[in-house]
Amino acid sequence: MMQRPFVRRIVALLLIIGGAAAALHLLLLDWQRRLLARLDAQSFVIETARGPVEYSDVGVGPVVLHLHGGVVAHDGWFYLDYLVEAGYRVITPSRPGYLRTPLADHGSPQFQADVMASFIDALKLEKVIVVGMSAGGLAALQFALRYPDRTESLVLKSAITRQTGLSEAQQTSALGRIVLAPWAQTYVYALLYWAGRLFPRQVLNQFYLTETTLDPAQRDTLVSQVLGSAQQRKSYAALLNAMVPIAARLRGLETDMHNQYTSPDYELDAITAPTLIIHSRHDGDSPFANAEFAAELIPNAEFVPVDQFGHLINWGDEAGVSAWQTRAIAFMRQHNTA
Repeated sequence: MMQRPFVRRIVALLLIIGGAAAALHLLLLDWQRRLLARLDAQSFVIETARGPVEYSDVGVGPVVLHLHGGVVAHDGWFYLDYLVEAGYRVITPSRPGYLRTPLADHGSPQFQADVMASFIDALKLEKVIVVGMSAGGLAALQFALRYPDRTESLVLKSAITRQTGLSEAQQTSALGRIVLAPWAQTYVYALLYWAGRLFPRQVLNQFYLTETTLDPAQRDTLVSQVLGSAQQRKSYAALLNAMVPIAARLRGLETDMHNQYTSPDYELDAITAPTLIIHSRHDGDSPFANAEFAAELIPNAEFVPVDQFGHLINWGDEAGVSAWQTRAIAFMRQHNTA
């Protein structure tokens, strides 16, 4: 008889916990719906010969086709805001599997390149400057190989260029384990978003572990550089925004990971477009060897090694960021035939 009050208290506690969890879940779903509505308002969808493609279109001038990296989609254009300021039109399609661009059978880098060709057809563009970032590097390389007459120039920025696995830090760090947890992606990325807003230094410390190969002793200096720069804080906030909601990006992210794990070496010596390769020596996501591989094979490629915040080369020493951005703009102007 004495156990009944205890059992009732346990049941009541479980009901309270279950109710709170259900309420939080409903709040999360509502938040995600509002995020998607905001993202939809910031983008366009165009019908192409290979299906619908969502994209953002920012700036006026020579056209840059920006093939974004993993997780981010059309909202990843902020990585190229310096090009918008320099007088370029940056068009960032959500690659297949991201947000409102369906995956269909377009998951391989080759098919993604074909989708991009149909996309610029629909926009009535003849030639574009192609910028491939991170996981978008494979599709950018395939575009340059398959559509040389439509590639004004090619810029590879922290790009995956060949088969690439995860680093030990990405697999073992707290951030790496959380982000790779397949059973709770929606909750994990929502938690990362809010933690990143509330505790930026702590989250940047984790980014340092997964995105760089730099000595831990340098962490405080580099993290302080990010937090001490208004432009880099803005970029950090934009990255957090571009990571959620993950559910609408997950098929694209999974496809990217499959592609980078299984990609064969491409015949990069067949690329004819003027090519610029910008890569950090301390990249913890796309190893520096990826850039060396591409630089060795692509004819007359210009190679700009940098010493920035690892994979996130928009962060770190402001003079270093300005130097490679200035070089990229000069390269594009040099090879602009319009």
